[in-house]
Amino acid sequence: MIYIGQKSLNLTAKRKPGGDHRQEPTPSPAVIIPTIPSTVSPTLPPKQQGCAVNYTKLGCFKDDRKKPRPLPELLFTDRDSRSRISSGYTIDWNNWDTYIIDLVCRCAKAANAKKYTYFSLQYFGECWSGPDAGETYNRAGSSDKCVTKGHDKCNPSDKQECVGDLNVNFVYGIGVVVVPPIPIIHPPTPPPSPTPKVTPEPTPSPSASTPIVPSTVSPTPPPGQQGCAVNYTKLGCFKDDRKKPRPLPKLLFTDRDSRSRISSGYTIDWNNWDTYMIDLVCRCAKAANAKKYTYFSLQYFGECWSGPDAGETYNRAGSSDKCVTKGYDKCNPSDKQECVGDLNVNFVYGIGVVVVPPIPIIHPLTPTPPPSPTPKVTPACDQALDIGVIIDSSDSIMLDDYNLCLQFVADLVKYFKVSKQGTHFGAIIFSTTPELQFSFADKQFYKTKRLRKKIKSFAYLGEGTRTDLALTLANMELFSEQGGDRVDKPDILIVITDGRTHPVLSQPYSEVLQPLQAKNVRVMAVGVGLGVDRKELLAIAMNDENHVLMVNQYKDLVKILNVLLKESCQAPTAVPPAITAILPPSPIKATNLAKCNIEYQKLGCFVDKKANNLALSEKILSNQVDFDKWSVWLPDFVCRCANLAYNKNYNVFGVHSYGECWSGKTAEVRYNIYGAAEQCIDTHQQPCAVNSVGECAGDQNSNYVYRIVISPGSQIEPSPVPTTTESQAQLQENCPADFIKKGCFNDLQNPRPLPQLMFTDLDNSTANFSGFPVDWGSWNGYLDDVACRCAQVSKAKGFNYFGIENFGECWSGESADKTYNKDGSSEFCITKEFAKCDTKDKNACCGNKTTTFIYSIQEDYENQQEEACFAQFENVGCFADKQILPRPIPELMFTDMNNSSLKYSGREAQLGELDTYLGDVLCRCAEQAQELGYQYFGVQNHGECYSGPNVGQTYSKDGSSNNCITRDFQTCPAIKPGKDAQEDCVGVQGSNYVYRVISIEDEMKKDAEKVHLRKHIITNKHGG
Repeated sequence: MIYIGQKSLNLTAKRKPGGDHRQEPTPSPAVIIPTIPSTVSPTLPPKQQGCAVNYTKLGCFKDDRKKPRPLPELLFTDRDSRSRISSGYTIDWNNWDTYIIDLVCRCAKAANAKKYTYFSLQYFGECWSGPDAGETYNRAGSSDKCVTKGHDKCNPSDKQECVGDLNVNFVYGIGVVVVPPIPIIHPPTPPPSPTPKVTPEPTPSPSASTPIVPSTVSPTPPPGQQGCAVNYTKLGCFKDDRKKPRPLPKLLFTDRDSRSRISSGYTIDWNNWDTYMIDLVCRCAKAANAKKYTYFSLQYFGECWSGPDAGETYNRAGSSDKCVTKGYDKCNPSDKQECVGDLNVNFVYGIGVVVVPPIPIIHPLTPTPPPSPTPKVTPACDQALDIGVIIDSSDSIMLDDYNLCLQFVADLVKYFKVSKQGTHFGAIIFSTTPELQFSFADKQFYKTKRLRKKIKSFAYLGEGTRTDLALTLANMELFSEQGGDRVDKPDILIVITDGRTHPVLSQPYSEVLQPLQAKNVRVMAVGVGLGVDRKELLAIAMNDENHVLMVNQYKDLVKILNVLLKESCQAPTAVPPAITAILPPSPIKATNLAKCNIEYQKLGCFVDKKANNLALSEKILSNQVDFDKWSVWLPDFVCRCANLAYNKNYNVFGVHSYGECWSGKTAEVRYNIYGAAEQCIDTHQQPCAVNSVGECAGDQNSNYVYRIVISPGSQIEPSPVPTTTESQAQLQENCPADFIKKGCFNDLQNPRPLPQLMFTDLDNSTANFSGFPVDWGSWNGYLDDVACRCAQVSKAKGFNYFGIENFGECWSGESADKTYNKDGSSEFCITKEFAKCDTKDKNACCGNKTTTFIYSIQEDYENQQEEACFAQFENVGCFADKQILPRPIPELMFTDMNNSSLKYSGREAQLGELDTYLGDVLCRCAEQAQELGYQYFGVQNHGECYSGPNVGQTYSKDGSSNNCITRDFQTCPAIKPGKDAQEDCVGVQGSNYVYRVISIEDEMKKDAEKVHLRKHIITNKHGG
C-alpha cells in the first residue's frame, strides 16, 4: 500500500441489475512510502460497500490542461456516446446521487485494471488516470469546484463521493492509506521575561526612508511563534513577475517535486493542510535564517524562496490577493494566521523585522448600521423608469452564488412601482454569449409578483465572459423602440459581474457603450468578488465613480441596496461624461487556443480575388485546415498569423481560403479596395455577421481582416506554442491519423531517403515553417504533437511513410516506403525526456541532424467501410434548390450539420475528411431512402439527406446547377453517358446532388439487356 495521509471511504456504489455480483480480487499491496515510524499504525481502507476496488478521497485539484495533463489518460467518458472510449453510460442528472457512486466505482475499476494507483472524475462524467499520476495530480493547485450528492459543494474530508467540474479533477487513490501527520514537537518557548523600564533615548530626525512613528505607537518585536525556533513576521501577499532576478531570487527547497535536487523530503499534505502549512512556514524560516537571509516567502503552496537582498525587491510587482491560510480560506495579512501564496504569488515574511502599524486616518463618515431583517417592502422609488439588468452567468460563479444574485435582483424589484405606467424592467444574462430574458415591451412582466418569479428562474449558462456582447445586446434589444424603451422615462442599466471580459475577443468599451451614452442611459457597474477589475467597472460605468459599486461576496449584495436605489431612482442631472478609450484588459500569454499573446481587432470581410493585384499581397503562412476542430483550430491559426505579421512589422493581416494568412507592407491601406464581402464564416462555420462571437475566416475569394492593436516595436509576451487540436498533443493513439513506428535510420547522402520536406518547426524564416516552434521546455508533449502533425500532412498528400528528423522537421515523399532505409539503420534517435528511443514501445521518437525516425501510416478503415454499403445507387446530376415550397426534394431524412435539429443523425459532418466522410453520408442516405421505398435522393449542404415518394418527377424543377463538389472540393463533373463509374459528389447550400437507388429489378433488367446484347453481337458475327 502507498500511505500518504487521509481517511478512506465506505460507501455504497450503484449496482446494475443483472450484472455479475461476485467479489473481485483485491489488488496486492504496492510499495509503502514514506517509511512509517513504529509509533504510527496506519490502517488499510475498508472495501467500499458494493464496489470491488478500495479507493480513498485525495482532494479537488485544477487541471491546467498543459501536456501531459495532471492525469494524462482518459479511460472512458459518459459525456459523449459517439466517442471511441464511450462507456456506454450517460450522465444521469435526474438520479445524480446514485449515479455518482456508480461512476466513481466504474472509474476505480478501470484504473485498477491498468494497475494505475490514482484516478479522477472530471467534468461530471469523465474518468482520468495514468501510470505516474501520483506525482502530477496536484501540480496546478487545489480547487473548490467539485460537487457531491445533490450537486452540493464537495467536502474533501468527509466520506461522500465527489466529482470535478470542467477542467477540475476530484482525485482518488486505490489502496492508498493516509497516515496522520507525525507531530513535530519543539521544546516549549519560555515566557518572555518582564521588560525593564527603559529611559528613552533622543529620537533622531526622520529620514525619507524611515517611517515616522508617533509617540503613541510603540512597536514591539514579534514574539516567537509557538513551536518554531525562529521569529517571523507576516509582511503580505505579493505577485512574482518571474523577471530575472526574481523578487525573492533563491529557491531554498520545494515540497512539490520529490525528484528535485533541492527537494525537502516532504510532500504537500493537502489533507492535513492546517498543520502542514504551519510546519512549512517554520521550515522555510529556519532555512532562510541558516543563510542569514532576513526575508523569505512561500509560493505555489510548497516552495520556499528567499535571497540576500529580498527586502528591497519582494514587493516590486505589486500586491496580490491570491494567498491562502488555514482551510484554504483567503489570507488576511493583518491577522496572526500563517499564509502561503498560489502559483507565481509569494506570501512574504520577515525574520526579526519590526512592523510599524500605520497611523489611522479618520474621516468624518456616518457609520452604516448593520442590515436588519427586511420587512414587507413599500416601494421606495416613485419615479417611473426603464431599468435594464445584465447578470453575469459565467463559469467562475458557483451555482449557489448565482442564485443569490438572482434573489438580490428579484428583491430589488420590490423597491420600484412596477406597472404599465410605472417602472418597466428588462433582463439579459450572459456568459460566452448573451441571452435576452425579457424586454421592456413584455407586458406580462408589468406585475411585480410575476416579474420576481421570472427573474428567479433564469438559467445558469456557465461558460466564458463577454460583457461587451451583453452591453451591445442591451442597446439593441432593451434601449430601443422594439425593446419597449420609452422616450419620456429615464433609462438605467445595472451590470452585475464577478470577473473580467475576454481580453482578446472583446470589443473596447469605448465602442460598445457609445450608443448607450448617446441615449443618455445611466450604467451602474456592480463588481462582486476579489477578482474584479475596478478600472474595467469604471469603464462600464462611463467613468462615473458614483456608479461603481463593489462587494466581496454575493451574499453582501444586500449591503449596497440603498446606494443602488439612490443612484437608480434619482433623476439624471447631466449627460454622462465622455467615454475615454478604455480597452478591455491587456491580453495575457496564451496557454490555450482561446487566448493569444497579441491583441487584435476584427475589421471585417473583404473581397480579394484579383490574382495580379491582390489587396493583401504577401502570403506568410498556410496550414492544412482542420474543419473537425474548426472552433478551436481557427482562433489558434489567427493567433499564429498575428504573430507572424507582427514579426514582419505589419499592422493588418487577413485569413484567406480558410487556412492562409496574408498581409503585406501596403495591407493597411489596401485591404478594403475591392469592397466588402459576405463569404466569411465564423467559428461555428456560419456566415460571419457583425455580432458574430470570435474569429472569422474568408473563403477562396475573400479575406477576413484583422488589425494588430499593439504598435510594432512595443514589448509583448513571446509567441505562444499553440496546438491545432487537443488530440495532437496527446499520445499517438489519440491522433486523427493512425501510424506505427518503423525504426531509426540514417540520412547521409543525396538523394535523401525521404525526399520531400513537408514542414519545419526549426526555421521560421523559410516558406516551410509550420508556425509551431520546437517546444524544448515541454518536449514530451511537443514530440507527440509533431509526429501527429507530420502523419496528418503526409496522409493528406497520399504518402504512406514519413519521418521526424533534426528534432522538428517532417519529411516524406511518394516513394518513401521504398527508400527510407537506403542509408542503413541507426541507434541515434531519441524519445521523451531526451532518452534513447525504444522502437518497440508506444512513445514517439525523432532523429537528429543525420538520422530520421520513420513511421508508416495505417490504412483507413473508413475507406474499407465504404465498400460495404448495402444500397446500390447511381449518379443523376447536380440540380438547384431555390427553397421555394414545395421544394424539389421535399423531405429532410437526416442532417449531420445541425445538432439542434430534430432530424440530427447523431453523426457530426467531417468536412475536413470529406474524402472518407462523403462515402459514408451517401451510403446512409441511400439505405434510408431504400428502406422507405423511395427511388431518388439528394445530398445538400455537404451533409443533409433529402428524399420523398415522387422525387423522380420533381428533383429538376428548379433547373440544373454547378454548385456541387467532389471529395477534393472540386466542381463536380457532368454525367458522361455510357460510363458506369461516376465520381461521388455532394451539393452545397442551395443545390442537391441527386442519385437514383438501384433496385434488384433494375440490376436484373441490366443483366438481361447485357445478355441480349451479347447474343445479338454473336448472332451478327456468325451471320457475317
